[in-house]
Amino acid sequence: MTESIKPFHFLIHDDGKSSFFFMSDAFYNDPIMDILEAQTGTSRDYFNGYAWQKVVAKFIEESFSESAHLIEFDPEADMFSAISTDVELLKTVAIEFQAFLKINLAKVSRY
Repeated sequence: MTESIKPFHFLIHDDGKSSFFFMSDAFYNDPIMDILEAQTGTSRDYFNGYAWQKVVAKFIEESFSESAHLIEFDPEADMFSAISTDVELLKTVAIEFQAFLKINLAKVSRY
């Protein structure tokens, strides 16, 4: 699955939990950062795992509100990470978040 969601990674742990994660600078040179900088007021130079947590958490609240409580965050300065015991939910979040970024990028690219 990780191959299909690059630059995201997905890992199933031995304890039954799963992680969806990516490096904070994964989109540094991507035009999507123009959108995120405008929306969050955070420069791409300071867009760390904690800034990504705000973006992903908002996406989850809006798209998966009934299941949002099943996802925990463990960001660091250099990476974003979400963890859940609901493996299928987290896989869906990763896939849908990737699609969300692509849709928003396509909207900007049209102008």
